[in-house]
Amino acid sequence: MVKTLGNFLGLFCVFVVLGLPCRAQPRQLAVPVEDALAALHFPPSTPLDLSPDGEWVAYTLQDDRRKERRGDVRYKLFSGTGVYQEVTGCDVWITNTQSGVSQNLTEGKGSNWSPVWSPNGHRLAFYSDRSGVARLWVWERETSSLRQVSDTIVHAFYPSEVGRWSPDGRWILVKILPEGMTVEESLDAAISPQEQAIKKTENGPTVVLYRSPANSNSSTPEQRRGSNGEVDIWTTYRHADLALIEIGTGNVQRIAKGFKPAWFNISPDGKYVAFTSTKGYEAATSQNRLYDLVVVSLSDTRPRVVAPNITMGYVGTSVSWSPDGKLLSYITSGYSGRVKGDCFVVPVKGDGPRNVTPDPHPYFGNALRAPLWDATESIYLLSSDSIWKVSVRDAKAGAVAEISDKRIIEAVAPKDGGRFWSPDNGRSMIVATSDNRTKRVGFYQVDLTTGKHRRLLEEPKSYGSSPIHNIDVARDEQRIVFVAEDTQHSAELWMTGSDFKAPKQLTHINPKLDAYLMGVSRVIEWQSLDGATLRGALLLPADYQEGKRYPLIVKVYPSLNLSDDVNSFGLNRNAVGVENMQLLATRGYAVFMPDAPARNMKDIAKTVLPGVAKVVELGIADPERLGVMGHSNGGYGTLALIVQTTQFKAAIDNAGWGNEVGMYGQMRRDGSSRGVALLEETRGMDGPPWQFPSKYIENSPLFYLDKVQTPLLIIHGEADDGVPPFLADEVFVALRRLGKEVEYAKYEGEGHWQGTWGHANQVDYVNRMIAWFDDHLKQPEIKKPTSDGKKN
Repeated sequence: MVKTLGNFLGLFCVFVVLGLPCRAQPRQLAVPVEDALAALHFPPSTPLDLSPDGEWVAYTLQDDRRKERRGDVRYKLFSGTGVYQEVTGCDVWITNTQSGVSQNLTEGKGSNWSPVWSPNGHRLAFYSDRSGVARLWVWERETSSLRQVSDTIVHAFYPSEVGRWSPDGRWILVKILPEGMTVEESLDAAISPQEQAIKKTENGPTVVLYRSPANSNSSTPEQRRGSNGEVDIWTTYRHADLALIEIGTGNVQRIAKGFKPAWFNISPDGKYVAFTSTKGYEAATSQNRLYDLVVVSLSDTRPRVVAPNITMGYVGTSVSWSPDGKLLSYITSGYSGRVKGDCFVVPVKGDGPRNVTPDPHPYFGNALRAPLWDATESIYLLSSDSIWKVSVRDAKAGAVAEISDKRIIEAVAPKDGGRFWSPDNGRSMIVATSDNRTKRVGFYQVDLTTGKHRRLLEEPKSYGSSPIHNIDVARDEQRIVFVAEDTQHSAELWMTGSDFKAPKQLTHINPKLDAYLMGVSRVIEWQSLDGATLRGALLLPADYQEGKRYPLIVKVYPSLNLSDDVNSFGLNRNAVGVENMQLLATRGYAVFMPDAPARNMKDIAKTVLPGVAKVVELGIADPERLGVMGHSNGGYGTLALIVQTTQFKAAIDNAGWGNEVGMYGQMRRDGSSRGVALLEETRGMDGPPWQFPSKYIENSPLFYLDKVQTPLLIIHGEADDGVPPFLADEVFVALRRLGKEVEYAKYEGEGHWQGTWGHANQVDYVNRMIAWFDDHLKQPEIKKPTSDGKKN
């Protein structure tokens, strides 16, 4: 129940006010690295949750300073306490939607994440390892107290795997460790036989044996990732039991054992539980994953597969219940043209799945979005530019509306997914959009009968990396809460009515950053060498003066439209400080992130270099002080550029590779490899290197390193199993052999992405990046020598 005003004011001193104070006039440049990395942020894919009465919103904030280096191979995805690595260092917060007063419920003790309100709003459930291992906890709203619900160890994987309350609020459905298994045993179980052998033979033979059985390509996903010794860790780590935990007593009822659950939820009538169970890749040359859709009747707790071998993306969550609990719907998704993004419906009792979108249609396969049911058993589906309505009974689908020149980001709906929300009893839908040219985001109301639409709000902001997790609707259907940020300000919570007039900012999460003058951004356009119109995000120096030229850093990632990030804080869609480009803008750099729709090395130059020329033509970039950098595929893109042009005076290859043949043959310690599918299916090689040797060589910068004249800094995590460090080693060795200027910083115990690194290594990396560009791109008069001969 809501506290009285007196009690509320009495507690005011223990709350942290994240409301709307007047911002101090920005005065300082050069945001300190420590301040940028200390900024709290919403972890990707971690849902917020609005209480049923709309008075409180619960959410997760992460402090990267509390992350630990993974080190041990067992800690690839989970910590030693059973916490998924991407939510370590998190706390659960709540904010009052009327006053903006906020409270950190968990106060930095352990890692705490994924809060979800009970149906009556009296309790808030979340995961936490504050007692030593990951368990289910609740915050009691009446007494403002925390308590552990059960000793059972939870085993949630992706942050979006929140607990699911039963309709009566007595039980909550969660993933827990398999029966009889400890956290240590679960970490060991996810290690391949080869890695287990290394661990167990310290005083004996050190041989590690890998096998490839005959006809392995024709085996099932389980055989392909089991008997041949290869382990897909993204599948193996999902071994878990599904259980109902009684909130009042802590009693545990295991209802599904021996599966690898991904999505899971209770039917609206409380009679069934449904979940997707991960099976593995559909083929050795494919990144598409297969899932079974399983239903459990709570009357007998017998799991039953109702739809086998569904192709979905990594998360496997695009499933929803019909309002009456009699049907399930799902959308196929994947990484190849074979997957059409169809919508299927399957009854809980009766026949198997039925494709309700058999006729030609756009791709509906957003890996995170489930079909949206209305009250009349129709389904709404979203493509990138249109809204479709599906008649479940007739299996007829048709477009009802599209918004010209806009990309549809997400539907405004309750965050649980699968439920259609309308501000006018089903006549219209509200969708979040992004303008294809300006990249301004907003909300449009679409009449589902006439197809007409009207703009409710449009602004130069971003709604985060996964808007489906960043929007929620109150039960009264008159209040909406969402996350928004802009180039100069970190993400905050906002609230609006159903008319979206005058949204109110609820939080002020990082007031310390107000002291710094940040750079502003804009979208620029140019023509590729093939005549295509392309766009890019340009971040200006914080002290930008019209007519003055500045050193320019080009950040690349081939295949992505980086212009979509123009209104993200620091041009950073992942909300993590190591990629906040304001660190460069506040130090006098312009930063350019171009769209690069390229699948081969030559096309990278054809798309990116004309964009760089455009920034020079605008009088912003100094052509003599150009730098380039990129992470992962962006590291590959960086190498691809510096072997084709000499105009860059400094470059950073971050977790990239220069050899497509080496990437094809990379193998993890567990024997698994993602390179075969990546190169044949995604990167356009069309087959193995022995079939297309010239194509692999032509697209491998390694074979052209003799042309490099750009000083290069290579950054790589020693424990990177996405792009193994030997691929960085060979670039360094080759450039050293050629006598080129190159440095190589390899970080022990760290993985593929700096956003998950330990804090000390994050600080070192950012300082090293800044120093590299300062040394090579700053004007000589800026780098005045001190008395000891060192540069300032």
